[in-house]
Amino acid sequence: MTIAGTMIRLVRSGRRVLSVALTRGEKGTFGTEETRRQEFARRTRRWQDGRMLRLPDTEVVNDPPGRLKIARVIREHRPRIVFAPYHTNRFGHHDGSANSDHWAAGQLVRDGMKLARFRNVMPEIPSHDVDRLFYYMVPKDTLPTMVVDVSSVMDDVHRAIAPTRPR
Repeated sequence: MTIAGTMIRLVRSGRRVLSVALTRGEKGTFGTEETRRQEFARRTRRWQDGRMLRLPDTEVVNDPPGRLKIARVIREHRPRIVFAPYHTNRFGHHDGSANSDHWAAGQLVRDGMKLARFRNVMPEIPSHDVDRLFYYMVPKDTLPTMVVDVSSVMDDVHRAIAPTRPR
């Protein structure tokens, strides 16, 4: 989880943080759907709130139904800031940035945020305009525009991302 340190720092500063998982991770190499669900529940307890949208793992696409799911979450929670994985990566390295679900998630969040602003889309929920979108997992050929020092919370980051051990 490449954003864990930032989330921990935000919570410690008194900010409310919502973590949204688009998939259940059911097709991942390291774990099962149940272990992924347990890990997500354990991790999100650390930063107050979590939602799992249950899109199919390895099949996340930037499509109209997905954008509406994102827009709904944004309208319901009304965040000022949103973080999403970077939306493109031409490299194939093994650090999570090469996961096509991550790229699609960045695109989906970006476009779902746009829909959240439109009053005539889901008019039953008031529209909401997010102040800022920040991308993480920036590809190695792209310079970040902001860096958060998480060195003071690294022990907590390691505990937060430690895999759930089977019993």
